[in-house]
Amino acid sequence: MVVKRKLEIPVFQEWRMKKLEPFVGIFTMVGILCLIQIMIGNRWNGAHIFFISLSALLIGGGLLKRPLRKCIWRFTETEAERIMFGHCTKISYQEIADALRTKNIKVTMTSFKVPKSRGYIAFHYEVGDAAAQKRVLESYQFLCKKMESLGVGEEKSFPELTKRLVGQMDRSWFYKKGRRNSSIWMLISTLLCAALGGEMEFGLFCIVAVLAAVQYTQIRTLFKSIYFGKTIEEKIQAVFSGCPKVDLRNTHITYLQLFGMTIVMVLGNLLWFVVSISA
Repeated sequence: MVVKRKLEIPVFQEWRMKKLEPFVGIFTMVGILCLIQIMIGNRWNGAHIFFISLSALLIGGGLLKRPLRKCIWRFTETEAERIMFGHCTKISYQEIADALRTKNIKVTMTSFKVPKSRGYIAFHYEVGDAAAQKRVLESYQFLCKKMESLGVGEEKSFPELTKRLVGQMDRSWFYKKGRRNSSIWMLISTLLCAALGGEMEFGLFCIVAVLAAVQYTQIRTLFKSIYFGKTIEEKIQAVFSGCPKVDLRNTHITYLQLFGMTIVMVLGNLLWFVVSISA
């Protein structure tokens, strides 16, 4: 008796669903407090409606987590199956092979996307969950072997999905988030400094000093995020250099971002200085 091999991966990314958990808890409590206020006689107002609606939306999202976890891709010896909300859609490996002859595999910050006739099969990296990541790696390798047996491997090289590459992608995403957050904090602190220009009392001077410290701390963070982000990106580009028929996510990293944010910060601080001196 031959036992058919089955490999399963999630359709939706687990870590994105986990992001809902703290918001569900916080806004559920806020919604309950709004309802209590209304029950003891307070009138409805816009804040009550907003928080109760937001609480209901987030609670609904939290309740959807269980059925979303049951949405999976299953790979058997004969076909791939997409199971969503109890409905099973079967896709032949020949269909995926035909799609690969005309479309490229997409590599994003969070997944490898293998094309089918309509849409893609996403192999999420599942960073932070070793067991889930192992299933994803095994499933991808299993599908690659199936495609090679159908002759697709002779026409294009499949990019290799490994733990090391997943780690590099994760660090690339981390540094990208660092560049974004540092730029935002530098812009906010610069605008606040410019807005506080005028007669300097001791309290306002302390606030400006804190904002200046934030600015120069974020300059260092932005420089590190650009430098290490470029280093990681060079390693990722080298991995895919032998796979020309792969759509690699576009990550443009340049020191111009650091230069531009530094100019904005200096101009904002000069504006604060000129306004304070002339006040």
